[in-house]
Amino acid sequence: MKEKTQRWLLQLVSVVLAASIWLAVSVERLGSLSQRVVSASVTYNYPEHLVLLDPLPSVDIRVKGKESAVTTLNPLMVGLVLDVRQAAVGDTEVQVGPENVFLPEDLEVVSITPSTIPLKFDLIDTVERPVRVELRGEPAAGAQLLEWRVVPDQVKVSGPKTILAQVSHLETEPVDLDGHALSFEEPVSVRPPNPLLSTDPVRVQVNVELQPPPSPTANLRPIDG
Repeated sequence: MKEKTQRWLLQLVSVVLAASIWLAVSVERLGSLSQRVVSASVTYNYPEHLVLLDPLPSVDIRVKGKESAVTTLNPLMVGLVLDVRQAAVGDTEVQVGPENVFLPEDLEVVSITPSTIPLKFDLIDTVERPVRVELRGEPAAGAQLLEWRVVPDQVKVSGPKTILAQVSHLETEPVDLDGHALSFEEPVSVRPPNPLLSTDPVRVQVNVELQPPPSPTANLRPIDG
């Protein structure tokens, strides 16, 4: 009986010792430092009368902290903010550092790649440009296309001044003639040639005039009585 009790006590001591070692290692690991690289989005604050051309969407930020905080970090909680409200038209470069980064308080920034961000600003302008309609397909058998009109035939276009200077006209989404035998109207969207451009209005009315096919009875001659 005594031998059995001693064996049980030894097993209990072994379990307690193993648990203590595991707990010590876990605590040490949780308290140790770790690093991780996070792809963080860049937010730009600049004057309303300017537009930023080809902005860099994200940077790589290496963060450091306790392993528990680093491994559970949500990348959406890390970002870079650039305050360039004093910017002017033209090219410039901005140095970025930890002061530009927002992240949880228990983490710190080790490095940012790239550490310099090139910026190019342009003035926002608004001009008027004519609208051209794109027709495709063929009218129904026998019908003929007479003319088409766009209402309004000019729209306002807003965007970077240098890009607007290269735009001579705007085109609509295609208008399909297939299956049409009679004149018709169709609202269609205007297609800006550059994603930085916007139009007002965004849709126009296309009026298509068709000459319908001759009636099957048009060429029949009356029968003399």
